[in-house]
Amino acid sequence: MSRSLPDPQEAQSLLATGVGDYEKVFTLQARYFEYLSEHSRGELLFGLAEGLHRVGERARARMYFERLLNEAKDSEYGRMADAWLKDPSGSTARRSGCIGCHKK
Repeated sequence: MSRSLPDPQEAQSLLATGVGDYEKVFTLQARYFEYLSEHSRGELLFGLAEGLHRVGERARARMYFERLLNEAKDSEYGRMADAWLKDPSGSTARRSGCIGCHKK
């Protein structure tokens, strides 16, 4: 949603809140993360990576994109992470929403 807000400061604030929320969920799920579905892991890791990239934390974002590429290379998440790593502008990997099982 932060992409569509007309006020850049409000958009950045909302994005920072979202990234913080994703980080908290990631921390809470750390003990059993490997047992989550590909969809759950992919959405969380990609959300972290893309969000961190957009707030300017490129090195941390790269770490999550690389993790996705390593852990889910044959999935849509892995393909999107690969595209982001090859084109850090994100223009070739932009997505319009969830890519999970309910988006057919």
